[in-house]
Amino acid sequence: RTFLHYRPGDFMGWHTNANAEGKRYYLTWAEEANKSSFNYMEDGKTIKVFDKKGWQVNLFNIEKDNLLHHSIMSDTNRFSIGMRC
Repeated sequence: RTFLHYRPGDFMGWHTNANAEGKRYYLTWAEEANKSSFNYMEDGKTIKVFDKKGWQVNLFNIEKDNLLHHSIMSDTNRFSIGMRC
């Protein structure tokens, strides 16, 4: 489990979690809409999924044969509670 608080200007750089396969569930809360995002690579392009104001759930799967390159950026207060299943 992880608990993270991102402040305005915080980020988590690109990574894959290749050392810990499995499904990921993240419950996130953002103070302001469209000022923080979960970013991932798809077909060589960066896809940004901006957070809404308040609570939301992000789900994704980590597989060694199909790694998900992803990052987080925040220009607002953002809390993230993550679990691997």
